[in-house]
Amino acid sequence: IAMAASIQLYNTAKADQKSAATDRMIDIVQFIAKQWADEPAGRDAQGRLASIALAVGDRNRAMAIAKQLPEDSPQRGEIQLKLGLANWSDYLKASQDESKPLSQQELAALFKETQSTLEEGLASVHKLPDTEINYTLLASELSLGQIYNMQGKFKEAIQLLERPQTGLLDQVNSGSEVIKPLSASVYRDELKSYVGQKDMTKAE
Repeated sequence: IAMAASIQLYNTAKADQKSAATDRMIDIVQFIAKQWADEPAGRDAQGRLASIALAVGDRNRAMAIAKQLPEDSPQRGEIQLKLGLANWSDYLKASQDESKPLSQQELAALFKETQSTLEEGLASVHKLPDTEINYTLLASELSLGQIYNMQGKFKEAIQLLERPQTGLLDQVNSGSEVIKPLSASVYRDELKSYVGQKDMTKAE
């Protein structure tokens, strides 16, 4: 109840009150996460704390929280996927922004970190007995597929596209509402993968 109340307070706070509301919310969530660390409520609090950290731009803290969670915790994989998506967005922007360019070494490091974070997150999520098919999961698979295409790993990209049931193509073909915002990108990257594999029959 206290955690829900603090989140509600944050959501309704005015602009000049956001900072104080954020601090209050973090204090409460941290207390719950520490007090009941090995219980569902504590793990849920840790997941929420990581989401707060991501929202305020503290990705190191979010990653630290993820690493503290058990490998079979749903929150761990979810945090890693959100981190990977945030890093991938940063990479795409930085690689196109000539006004504030990153060095080639910085871009390469960000690319590598993004790939490993998405791979670890997806591996964690797909080990769960009941994988929830949501936007974060599908966007992460699409982003990792784009990374593989850029590396020339077309076979790996196709495996993501064609993963049974939770795969991107199955979701598009089933008319899933969750995948609709990503459908055009899925088809575009599917084409890149098949052309890269020189599988012109499927590319057509």
